Amino acid sequence: MGATALTLSAGIVGAGVRVAEATAPGPPLLDAPTRAAADHPRTDFRAPTALRLTDQAGETFDLARYMDRGRPVLVTFAFAHCETVCPVLVKDVLDAQRIADEDPETDRPAVVVVTVDPWRDTPSRLPHVAMQWGLDEDAHVLSGSVDDVLETLRAWEVSISRDELTGEITHPAVVYVIDRLGRVAFTATGGGEYTAGLVGRL
Repeated sequence: MGATALTLSAGIVGAGVRVAEATAPGPPLLDAPTRAAADHPRTDFRAPTALRLTDQAGETFDLARYMDRGRPVLVTFAFAHCETVCPVLVKDVLDAQRIADEDPETDRPAVVVVTVDPWRDTPSRLPHVAMQWGLDEDAHVLSGSVDDVLETLRAWEVSISRDELTGEITHPAVVYVIDRLGRVAFTATGGGEYTAGLVGRL
């Protein structure tokens, strides 16, 4: 998907801080944007079609159905056992969805969270994961067989590193803003208001 997306999605974060510490003073878990959403560079490449995984309702998710409805989509990547960055990242995209929905001139985006841990986030566990993250019917968490998920991650150029002893996953904190035509309009690293601002530019 190009060097631009890879550059913008850089900044893999380690797992040394607990979620409870995220509210304490200190460095943020996710890098704050260094520019205004209005100045964020726009990309323009078709979103990979490899996103046909199972959601928490046991249904096969199809990104194309949102394109047919002319709706934007926020796609990010996380895993349920993560106690640091992932809960913050998922909250950011849900906040962006809510903020965009409150703007009468902005279409409410759907939210898609693809697991990077198909070994533990199996399709049967997705209802629990969705409840854990507070996802509603307009937000989907996706999984599938290990091979299918790894193929999806490769298609979206999301690299992961798995510790075979602990099962912990290292991965980029990245949010793709997909426009109504199924193209990746922006690649960001989170922030609810910031991401909502990008949706507002579509």
